[in-house]
Amino acid sequence: MFRVFFFRIFIIPLILKLSPGILAPEVSLGGLAPKSLEEALSTQASLKAPEPEASLQAPAPEDSLKAPAPGNSLNAPAPEASDELLIDCYERKYKQFTPRLIMINENVLRGPTDLTPVEQQDLYASLTTLCQNSNENVWIISSRPTHDISDSYGHVPNLCFAGGDGKMIKNLEFGEKHELKFSFPTIDDHLKEAIHNVLPGATLEIGEAETRLIKYVENPDLNEFLKAIPPIARDLYQIEDVSKNNFIKITQKEITKGTLTRNLINRDSPRFAICLGNEPSDEDMFKLMNHYFGIRQNGFFSVFVDNGEDPKTVARHLLHGYRPVHSLLKTLASYGEKSTMKPEESNSLVESNSLVESNSVVEPNSLLEE
Repeated sequence: MFRVFFFRIFIIPLILKLSPGILAPEVSLGGLAPKSLEEALSTQASLKAPEPEASLQAPAPEDSLKAPAPGNSLNAPAPEASDELLIDCYERKYKQFTPRLIMINENVLRGPTDLTPVEQQDLYASLTTLCQNSNENVWIISSRPTHDISDSYGHVPNLCFAGGDGKMIKNLEFGEKHELKFSFPTIDDHLKEAIHNVLPGATLEIGEAETRLIKYVENPDLNEFLKAIPPIARDLYQIEDVSKNNFIKITQKEITKGTLTRNLINRDSPRFAICLGNEPSDEDMFKLMNHYFGIRQNGFFSVFVDNGEDPKTVARHLLHGYRPVHSLLKTLASYGEKSTMKPEESNSLVESNSLVESNSVVEPNSLLEE
């Protein structure tokens, strides 16, 4: 009796204390003990505390690229992405789409002081390379007269420029200057054709201040008439049906950066377009880019270039000063210099790789809503 009592009180606890692994079961996932050090470490890792939920993590970089709330036409730009991120996005879209339109306010090419000789040389080199590409339509727009702009940029072949904030338009093509005429003779033939097809019996007359009057007998269907004339007429001319006097009055609108840009888009149908500016007169261009964004595969960008003042703009993106603009032009020119493929070949190649690229590059406009 005493032996049994002694064994239970002293011997069994001593055995358990000295050899816990003899009787205690091993703890493992799935009821199986780890068979190696690697499995043990794996088991340890799987038992760590769970990662914080996504809602507690810092916001993704692309969240800062969302557009201002719709309808708020003069907000400051939304919290901007880095210049490098935006340039990377523009470069990817530039590679993906042709033809291309680049509209640049001359102010964004200059800093608070004169450019250094190296900066000036690099800028001219970038513009020259860009303008050599037949898929490119590059414009410098300035408040200065065209002859002043010509003094600065006239040596760049194929560069287009507009003075007077878009009102004085010149184009340099293969080294020769010629005016782009936005005048009534440009559309008179179209008007006559529209009259013949839609308004039989009507006549075209020249009115005061270079207006055009289409006199008719029966009330016309103005919508049908508008469909019969080219987009340039609808963009650059005010067309009004003065029914009490039985005529349609056509007057030329004031040419601005916005009307110039719209006409170029209608004429060339670019799939990539970017407008860079920092003045109130650039807002029409920005609105146009925002309008076309999403309609033409997200290749349209409005970019306000910070000039040190509090920006009030509808532009979607913000670059910080003239240096990122120079860097952007140099980046695009570098690709254009290497690319020798035809537009169809270039588009088909890039589009076939777009799924691979899309996961490696943050796309600002993918998060923006019109």
